[in-house]
Amino acid sequence: MDIILKNVIKKYGSKTALDGVNLELNEGGVTCLLGPNGAGKTTMLKVLTNLTHPTSGYASIDGIKVHENPQKALMRVGSLVEQPEFYPYLRGREILDFICRIRGIPKNKITEEIERVSALTGSSGYLDRKAGGYSRGMKQRLGLACSLVSDPEFLILDEPTFGLDPRGMKEMRDVIREFGSRNGKSVLMSTHLVSEARELCDRIIIFNNGNVADDRHYRSDDLLIKVTLETESQIMERHSGFEVVENYGRTLILQRDSGTRTSDIINALQAEGILIKFVEPYNDIEAAYMSNVK
Repeated sequence: MDIILKNVIKKYGSKTALDGVNLELNEGGVTCLLGPNGAGKTTMLKVLTNLTHPTSGYASIDGIKVHENPQKALMRVGSLVEQPEFYPYLRGREILDFICRIRGIPKNKITEEIERVSALTGSSGYLDRKAGGYSRGMKQRLGLACSLVSDPEFLILDEPTFGLDPRGMKEMRDVIREFGSRNGKSVLMSTHLVSEARELCDRIIIFNNGNVADDRHYRSDDLLIKVTLETESQIMERHSGFEVVENYGRTLILQRDSGTRTSDIINALQAEGILIKFVEPYNDIEAAYMSNVK
């Protein structure tokens, strides 16, 4: 599924929420919009899900412009954007039944589909309670269950762990990770938590001031180290067991091969006569975030 945002601008009066966003998403897995509150993440997801129209530019899904033909464009998309709210007098089961009908689930399959999505999201235990008595976390779980109805190919989630306790956050992340790992499935989610992006996502797009500030595929932190040298030294990019991925003169960012210990790297560098001042773990996503979000 190809997702494209082309020169998307969104203004609310004199305020510019999106400032000429250009973005392509065409791979599976989990992609994260990472940025502070007010960066424009939710507005971008609203444009993608036709909850708001761009002032100029467009969003398209498989070549179909979302604001021109939302029903066709969003046919295979599930979404949870902003804090979900439900009619307080409806029970969770009734809400899911309604969503199943909208999504075209055959009448004789609706009960089965409700059981499937509620089991995935941990919402089975309160489906027969009225939504007016739901906590924030319960609403979040039910909202995710609604987004999973009909097993969409593409899932759009806005701060999906917001309002959940630590156990709920873990369970929600497990659902997202499992969905994004399946062939033909993709997730685009937003968060302001660096730790969540690092744990869940294959691609991280740092969003700030209404636009893309950084876009990278993620390298696992446990394989990255930062080495500070006493003096600048000539060093090969590739060594047995590790490689230099960034070189700032006296500061090197190294990526270890799986199974290579930090001590092995230190020994290899010292054997070349390179003087090491200190070594520490390196978080490339946190570093990118801090340099792009002021």
